[in-house]
Amino acid sequence: MRFAKLLTLAPITALLVAAPLEASADEGSTIVAGLSVLALTVGSDVAFTAYDVGRVRDGKTPDLAWMTAQTILTVPQAVALNGVVAAAAADEDDAPLALLVVPVASWTTALATFGTWSVAEERGDIAQRFGTSWLVGMNGALSSAALGAAVDERFSSPWIAIPTIAATTPSAIYTAVRATEDPNERGTWIAMTAWSGVIGAHAIVSLFVTALSDEEDELDIVYPPEPEGAPVAVPPESDEEVIEIVPSSRRPAPTPSPLVVPSPVSDGAQVVPGLVLTGRF
Repeated sequence: MRFAKLLTLAPITALLVAAPLEASADEGSTIVAGLSVLALTVGSDVAFTAYDVGRVRDGKTPDLAWMTAQTILTVPQAVALNGVVAAAAADEDDAPLALLVVPVASWTTALATFGTWSVAEERGDIAQRFGTSWLVGMNGALSSAALGAAVDERFSSPWIAIPTIAATTPSAIYTAVRATEDPNERGTWIAMTAWSGVIGAHAIVSLFVTALSDEEDELDIVYPPEPEGAPVAVPPESDEEVIEIVPSSRRPAPTPSPLVVPSPVSDGAQVVPGLVLTGRF
């Protein structure tokens, strides 16, 4: 119990020491303080993992003090690391970084789940609790990655989709089998099967969508060449006179030209040949 308290206090003490250093010391001291906090945090997680594995191997109930310390230290880590996974997955260019953080987020989430579960329920099947906690940790980290991509209004990158399919397929199969074999915890196993199945299905759809979008990007649009010597229509300038073409049905009748034609001329008494000028004057 005393060692569990020391594990809890060590990272907290390091944080309290690192805060003034970060505010007042130079960059080198800040880096040293940050590395010290990281080393103590990782060391605590390794110690918690070793303790949990030992208890599961021996079939003994974990000590409440250990589980309390494990919960206090690992829950903030799980929240922070899953946030990092979601933020990295939200940017397609940072998807490889998200893939690197997923295992660490799964680890801390599993420790947080096991610690919280053991504090809430001291009795029960320790081995089953430990295994389920690791499934929760894996699904939690992968769900964070899918959520981050959804915030960016797109499906998961292949960097996340392929490992997700590889991880959730055996998980869904195992939990489905356990649902048929364990009637007492059937609801829990069915929920885990559904969770793994939804994440895996989302990853499969993401791969199909990515493949289709890549094929569309590879299509080249070919436009027909313009004919050589084709006249180019130039609109008339605004200050030029516009010639209106009037249909023949609306045109006025043409005026006849003056003509001189032979015609008989009479003075009332007699008729003689003569010339007559006709037309419009």
